[in-house]
Amino acid sequence: MDCILRNPPIQLHEVADNIANVTGSAFGPAETLCRALYRLGITRKKDKRITRQYGYSARGTRPVVRDYSYVRWAPHYSAISAISSDGLIANQLMKNPEERFDANSFIQFLNEQLLPAMNPFNGENPRSVIVM
Repeated sequence: MDCILRNPPIQLHEVADNIANVTGSAFGPAETLCRALYRLGITRKKDKRITRQYGYSARGTRPVVRDYSYVRWAPHYSAISAISSDGLIANQLMKNPEERFDANSFIQFLNEQLLPAMNPFNGENPRSVIVM
């Protein structure tokens, strides 16, 4: 129970592994562990973050998660790529939060990077059809 209180978003298989490490014997199926936790008053809660979505805590309380792997102020990127059966044809990455793909930047990507890598269509040329 200590491992659940220290780390609420822990998964059932991780709890079972922890029990096996401490006691030296396997606990059994995850369903058995789930029922045992429920009988002890430990229930699963849905967490609305990008990290793990569920955590364990006592009934009526929220799980306390101290380790967030997602940070709002982290850099954001926008990317667009063109892939063929031969591999990557063209790609473009926008690093600044002010930059984003709109109609103009998409047309610029098509004209400057994708279309020069394409072949004229005659039914046989590779890279002669764009599927969107």
